[in-house]
Amino acid sequence: MIACSTLITHPVKNGKSTNEKLFKFFSVVGFILVSLSLTTGFVGFWIIFKESENQTKNFYRQKATFLVVDALEDTDLSDKSLISHIITNWRSSWRVPEDEYICIVDSNATLIVHTRYPNTTTSYAGDNLILGSRNVPKCTLAELVIANTDYVGGYVSSSGEKQLAVFVPIPEKKWVMGLHRSQSALHREIYNRIQFPFLGFLLTCGLLLPISLILMYRYSKNAWKAQQVNYDNFLISEKKFRTLFEESPISIELFDKNGDLVDFNYATAELFGLLNVDKFKNFNIFRDPNLPFDLRIS
Repeated sequence: MIACSTLITHPVKNGKSTNEKLFKFFSVVGFILVSLSLTTGFVGFWIIFKESENQTKNFYRQKATFLVVDALEDTDLSDKSLISHIITNWRSSWRVPEDEYICIVDSNATLIVHTRYPNTTTSYAGDNLILGSRNVPKCTLAELVIANTDYVGGYVSSSGEKQLAVFVPIPEKKWVMGLHRSQSALHREIYNRIQFPFLGFLLTCGLLLPISLILMYRYSKNAWKAQQVNYDNFLISEKKFRTLFEESPISIELFDKNGDLVDFNYATAELFGLLNVDKFKNFNIFRDPNLPFDLRIS
């Protein structure tokens, strides 16, 4: 009789199908994570862009208001001196963009001043479109002059260019001063301010994260393939052992570390003349009466 203190354990079956499911699961999860990251990045970029645009609008509102208020401090200025004062202060302000200009219209929406196109002075600008804002509905420049109210928002110039415009009334003269910027140039300026953090985010989420996930996926897939090979080899080895164990003419018994019988072959049953195999399965080698007394477990 051969007694082996060994406990046979069987790995989880269907390992191949389980791995394939895991591959699909991690692929889907990785795709979702990258998509969510990119979506979050674009939404964040849009929010930052709009916030920067609103800050720019507030800046130009304050700038235009300052130009008018500062010019009106001297109530004795003539029309010409008032216009000159406004233009001088505007040109001396810090970093005036090339696309920025000032226009002033009278109560009839006729141009009095146009720093960008001086030859358009005396032209009628009342039909130019005010695109509207939270406080001012969509209207024409003539209607805005009549309303005698401030405005900050979209504007379409006489040449058809979309602009950011700030209009501030000059009540003493019944004029309206406009401070203008090209919308496309302004958007480029805002984009240039925030593009590097955004491009860094895109690089991380759109390139580095997918590459990392792909590398992790390939590494895991190779590890699972190696595990599957080991599992297949184990099955082959176990089948050989099971054949040797069951068909051996020698009595072989398998015990666990506590001495409880785990399994035995047909030769063992024949050797002991076992008719009821179930009784023999409760056998413990350390409680065998034939075992020397000092080796038994009480």
